Amino acid sequence: MAWAARALLASILLLVLFGLYGRGFGAAAARGLLLGALRPWRVAALPVPVTRADRVLVWLVPAVLLVASRLVLTWFAAPAHLLVTLGGWAMFALVVRLVVGRRDPFHLWAVIGGVALLRSVLLLAALAGRGPGGYWFAFWTAPGLRAAYVTVAFAAFCWLFVVVAVVLRDRYGLRRASAVALTLTAVGVPLGVLSALVSIVGLERALTVWNDQLALLPWGLSRILGITVHLGIPAQLPAYAAAAGIAVAAAGLLLSLGRHRQSA
Repeated sequence: MAWAARALLASILLLVLFGLYGRGFGAAAARGLLLGALRPWRVAALPVPVTRADRVLVWLVPAVLLVASRLVLTWFAAPAHLLVTLGGWAMFALVVRLVVGRRDPFHLWAVIGGVALLRSVLLLAALAGRGPGGYWFAFWTAPGLRAAYVTVAFAAFCWLFVVVAVVLRDRYGLRRASAVALTLTAVGVPLGVLSALVSIVGLERALTVWNDQLALLPWGLSRILGITVHLGIPAQLPAYAAAAGIAVAAAGLLLSLGRHRQSA
């Protein structure tokens, strides 16, 4: 798995180089992803690509790399983990795509795909040393490394919401307040839906399925004590998270009403 992570990292490096110096097929998509990840305020000035290939590659390439990196993390053996992580990305992207409406979504996919590549680079760099086993060993036994990784990962997670709000304002003509509000709606929808799903299934059962697939905790733990009991996790936590997600999504919709303006 470590070699798979290294190969994926190398492919992303080639994509970056192509975005900087490439011409022709796929170059516009690569350039859009690079700007979307690092300088989203410049994405609005990019022309819409003439070729359909660029308009497809700008979302297809980061989607493939996002899925591949999570498959490597989970040894290709944890569909429950993929359902939650990739489902969250998909629902967020779907909501903001609905916000854009009939307008060309190339610039939106550029910023979302760019951040997806950033998140994938961070994860793959952590996996490139000794694979998922080394990743989880360091995560549980090295507090300093864990704190650094979580801090950077959380910053990249928040960066997604910033770049989406920026492109909704600069490219798609939404006022700043409306762009922020609709981004909040896109955040609340996956939080509410996925948390409600876990709540319906049951937190203990969901954690047991997840752990059975990844084998991060002793397999007998959930059968003897229960993971939630052993780790002190409130059983109603998914319900609280679902309520919070619904509240955030509804608040974003209410704040965005009547705040649109036509794009230039």
